[in-house]
Amino acid sequence: MREYVTEAIVLDKEPLGESDTKVSLYTQSLGKVTAKAKSARKITSKLAAHLEPLSLIKLRLIEKNGFQIADALKESRLPPQNLKILGLINALVFQGQSDHHLWTELKAGANSPSVFLKILGFDPELAACATCGRLRPEYFSFLDQGYVCKNCLPRTLDAKIYIGLN
Repeated sequence: MREYVTEAIVLDKEPLGESDTKVSLYTQSLGKVTAKAKSARKITSKLAAHLEPLSLIKLRLIEKNGFQIADALKESRLPPQNLKILGLINALVFQGQSDHHLWTELKAGANSPSVFLKILGFDPELAACATCGRLRPEYFSFLDQGYVCKNCLPRTLDAKIYIGLN
């Protein structure tokens, strides 16, 4: 059993069982981590308020059959426009991959998808639309992990699949 104390940004959370929560975090020292927060959905839970997406927290993780959150303290909150960026990072970053540059930009509150796409290896400056080949496309597709221009964008725009670069 190992114990880690680190800073983290809450990327996402989802229900797990009757009263637990599965939380996706991007930590300073461990990279992306998925952890279980026991009883975090109970009304008396002290962890629930700290584990909201966009929260910068200091937490204690215990590694025993996966990660489990023992304690968490909220330090600050990222701007609300960063919610799409957190979804992007959650979709594109693998578990356990730490990136100091990515962490620095996240913690600083950068809110340009282009900055994060460049860090993750999807540089928009070199991109072309996957459908027509037009340079400087306006959208990035989470699903296809490629770029799409506004002319080729499907008419039924699903906000969970595409992120605008501007």
